[in-house]
Amino acid sequence: DITQEIPFDIPNSWVWTRIKCIYQTSSGGTPEKGHPEYYGGTIPWVKVGDLSNIYISQTEDSISDLGLANSSAKLFPKDTILVAMYCNDAIGKSSILLSSMTTNQAICGLYPNPFLNTEYIYYAIQNNRKNLQEQSAGGAQKNINQKIINNMLIPIPPIEEQMRIVEKIQRLYKKL
Repeated sequence: DITQEIPFDIPNSWVWTRIKCIYQTSSGGTPEKGHPEYYGGTIPWVKVGDLSNIYISQTEDSISDLGLANSSAKLFPKDTILVAMYCNDAIGKSSILLSSMTTNQAICGLYPNPFLNTEYIYYAIQNNRKNLQEQSAGGAQKNINQKIINNMLIPIPPIEEQMRIVEKIQRLYKKL
């Protein structure tokens, strides 16, 4: 029962839900560094530093098919939402993939859900960044885990409302 955790009231046509109820998630992986043949291939490999804009179309690093096959790296499809789990202030930083890419283990991927507006979920996660950072643990480099992301509560309006909210947010950003 999530009623004790609900942070604010929402319209009757909306519902509160957890990420794990609406998304399949996974973290990425890093090919073994001692194998140069695993790197420099054609597969974009996202690191936390690459999560700087709403969309991600290119990365600083790449891995090879061999690197993908011999590691826990996952090939996430276009429209996957990536969420940073490591690196203190970067926790909760997110981006949406514009093409298939892999990630390291510091990133959680939310596989596309065709019944939700991807940009709306992106903005809902961004709105939760402070909450995610407050749940981080560790020494010099704080982090969160996939379970914390999966348990994140977000308000879900009807799809038409999701699209109107995204439109409004994007209009406001253009004015900045």
